[in-house]
Amino acid sequence: MKNVDQLKEQIQKEHHNYKKCLNDQDKKSVKQSKERLEFLNACLMYLESNPKESYLKEQLEFLKLKVEKISNNFVNWINSTPGARRLKSPKSAFNKEVGIIGLNNQIETLEFLLS
Repeated sequence: MKNVDQLKEQIQKEHHNYKKCLNDQDKKSVKQSKERLEFLNACLMYLESNPKESYLKEQLEFLKLKVEKISNNFVNWINSTPGARRLKSPKSAFNKEVGIIGLNNQIETLEFLLS
């Protein structure tokens, strides 16, 4: 499991990378670096609350199970929602409507913290 000091070190490295990208005026790299900094800062705030590793593992398993159960309802959703089949990407619309995108972000964060 990551600790606060490790994250602070990663934030410093990413901040240095962000400044370098700003000087190079590479818009894509600036955006990626900024998003990475925001992610790391969110992780840092979470770790500063001193969560137990066992709690993080429980939450990770809970979220994975929740995503799996929600995803299994896709067929029911597409059959019961008028016009769903005519959408360009019905799976994306379903994921957005039921909040899977946010759950996947939480899973990504927990996996990062536990790695």
